Amino acid sequence: MTETLVISRSIIENYINSKSHLSTELTNIYFCPNNIKAATILLIHASNIDELTDGSVSIGWSDYSDLDVITYLISDGNLPARSGLNILHGKMILEPGDAIWAKADALERIHLTMSILEIS
Repeated sequence: MTETLVISRSIIENYINSKSHLSTELTNIYFCPNNIKAATILLIHASNIDELTDGSVSIGWSDYSDLDVITYLISDGNLPARSGLNILHGKMILEPGDAIWAKADALERIHLTMSILEIS
């Protein structure tokens, strides 16, 4: 007689939408919590809401083992007036303690939207 082994694991998925109105200071806009297994960044979209003036955006991430080093996904990327830009093409996995950082060239001009899947 063949024995059947059933393996089950409990995974909790928490979907989050995050919004930020960027400032001119490099700011931590998402920190992967230490109480989860990982976070998958599904989308990072930047929008220039100014009707007349072009803007720029910088977005990067830091590893939990070296928070002082930012690895940029885009650095001073141009965003024409009333336009948007998908920063992330594919998924990005963050470990607990990793972070996403961002800044713009002018206060409140660039809005950032992120979709995140946290896995516990």
